[in-house]
Amino acid sequence: MLKSIFKKESTVVDDEPVGVVYKTKQYSKFKIAHYNRDICPKHVSTLVKSMTEEYIPTIITVNSNMEITNGQHRFKALEQLDKEVRYFIDESSDNIERQIILSNTNAKNWNNDEYLDLYIKKEKKKYPFNYGIKPYHIFLQGREKGVNFTTLIKLVYNYENKNFVSDFRNGRLIINSNEEFIKKCNYFERIVHIHNDIGKHRCFQGALLNFLKRDDFDIEYFINKIEKNPYHLENNSTITGFEMIIKKIYNYRNFKNKII
Repeated sequence: MLKSIFKKESTVVDDEPVGVVYKTKQYSKFKIAHYNRDICPKHVSTLVKSMTEEYIPTIITVNSNMEITNGQHRFKALEQLDKEVRYFIDESSDNIERQIILSNTNAKNWNNDEYLDLYIKKEKKKYPFNYGIKPYHIFLQGREKGVNFTTLIKLVYNYENKNFVSDFRNGRLIINSNEEFIKKCNYFERIVHIHNDIGKHRCFQGALLNFLKRDDFDIEYFINKIEKNPYHLENNSTITGFEMIIKKIYNYRNFKNKII
């Protein structure tokens, strides 16, 4: 019996150590990384409530400069609760931006707008005098016009049906023509002003995007028609359904250039 117990302990001792976990209440020694996403107070409140009900110690990760690369929301919750922070110093890389991206990509807890914010900060730092013409800032203009992420990605890559999200999330976004990209985003923005809910609907934008690829579709003609009769723009829940609605509006009293 004793032999088996000591054997089990020996197995644990023989494991290779990969680092040291520290604990402290000296919250001021930690830094919130500039490139990390903004702190979400709602998320912190949720963690505080959960930790109050049942506290299970977790470990946050910092770099050699004590910048938090993974676990900033947990850190804020522990600080509010006056609990010890357990942390591990990862000195494997000096590239904090890369550390943050990899940590959150692997955890799958960042959304696309948070990645956009990350690269907006990077462009501002790298190009202080002309960041406004850089790809992520141009992409941001599209988001501010009410165009959803999937639509913008397809506009960037000329409607190709491929998964370019990884390029976007890893800082490899390239917009070949800022002028053409903004011009098409403006079409969506004008429709959003006519009908906010439908104009921002993911399926409507997907349907309109399909028509923008067609040589026989005049976007100005379509927008003018819904400006005069906005009630013709009906709601739907699918891209195919919105395509039928767009076609119906476009062809109504159009005796010369109907689309099929």
